[in-house]
Amino acid sequence: MRSTNKDAFYFPHDSNARDDIKNVELIGDLGLEGYGIYWVLIEILREQPEYKYPVKLLPVIARRYGVEPETFSKVVYNYGLFVIENDNFFFSESLKRRMSLYEQKKEQARAAGRASGRKRAEKSTDVQQVFNERSTDVQPKRVYKSKEDKIKLDEIITPPTLVEVKEYIQAKSYIVDAGRFYTYYQAKNWRGVYDWRAKIDQWNAEDLAKQPPQGVEFGVGEFMDNGRRTYGTGKAIIPMNAPPRPSEKHCWNASTEQWIIL
Repeated sequence: MRSTNKDAFYFPHDSNARDDIKNVELIGDLGLEGYGIYWVLIEILREQPEYKYPVKLLPVIARRYGVEPETFSKVVYNYGLFVIENDNFFFSESLKRRMSLYEQKKEQARAAGRASGRKRAEKSTDVQQVFNERSTDVQPKRVYKSKEDKIKLDEIITPPTLVEVKEYIQAKSYIVDAGRFYTYYQAKNWRGVYDWRAKIDQWNAEDLAKQPPQGVEFGVGEFMDNGRRTYGTGKAIIPMNAPPRPSEKHCWNASTEQWIIL
């Protein structure tokens, strides 16, 4: 599952990072400009898949922010704030350590959410089965809070079977995943679904919107988002005439307009 845009902007750090001895030396030599450069680099590293960045692109970043490339290099090399990997990449051990803990917590929360969802789905299925076994031709009188509630409740249809969903999708030549659609609404006990065929129509329109335009070939992990070609967190904007993304390790460099390996 890819990260959300909100997630891409977050990383934990100490509020008194400025008092760290390394940052004290940095500020003493380069002033607050150097300290600002440090946090720009940390934010850039946070956006990378493996939290590291090519050393050779430091001049590109410097030009982007109107700073001398030599100043950026001093921040990276002179104060022990970053680790240089094979003279090709640099990264922050502190950032990688904090993000590792953060990602572990997120995965634990996702696992707990999935387990809770499965339990709710199983409970819903059990309740529906008992209801079906005990149903008779005698229907209990409904109690409505308002006229609007009566209209909504009376419009609720009998949920479709998975076979009916598959048959409808096939008849329409849709690209919707029947199993995913059925499981999604079955877990919700079809609450709020008054026309399941219309819901499938809506899903198909949304899936088509994520397909590449005619003549454009997508690579690994690429997709359309509100008319934009992107990948990963959805933050990067990829030109339509760009070549396909070669692998999960490749990242789009807007300055050179090329895929680079991180």
